[in-house]
Amino acid sequence: MHMNWQEIFAQESTVLFHYLISTGCSRDLAEDVIQDVFLACLSSTRTPIHVRAYLFAAVRRELGRSKNQLRLTEAVVDLVAPQENDAHDQEVLEAALSQLPVPQREIVILRIWHAMSFVEIGEVLEISKDTAASRWRYGIEKLKGIL
Repeated sequence: MHMNWQEIFAQESTVLFHYLISTGCSRDLAEDVIQDVFLACLSSTRTPIHVRAYLFAAVRRELGRSKNQLRLTEAVVDLVAPQENDAHDQEVLEAALSQLPVPQREIVILRIWHAMSFVEIGEVLEISKDTAASRWRYGIEKLKGIL
């Protein structure tokens, strides 16, 4: 049986969104998590027996992954966010950022200093949300190594 994920998305996305919000998730993160889950479903060959339960479990798992990524983001922000009028910190930050490839540097800047979601970054850079997330991960890993 082939699942029509577009119909399922139309039916279930609001319920999943409210569930994620009720867990304390931000609106942007909830939207990102739901989109990640449905993109994965579109490419999956698996046909779950209980679709709603499957989707709730999937968004819960994805939220856990996303929160881990957010904790990493917060740790990096603490490391790299320029302090008020601290020229030395600013120089260290600029030097570290300059060592990143331009595509990763752009995403780190858009994500940290402009608080954009991967969907928004994808629109700005005309790349997929998944490409933006991947470049982000690589950029943050390199930045942590540099700092």
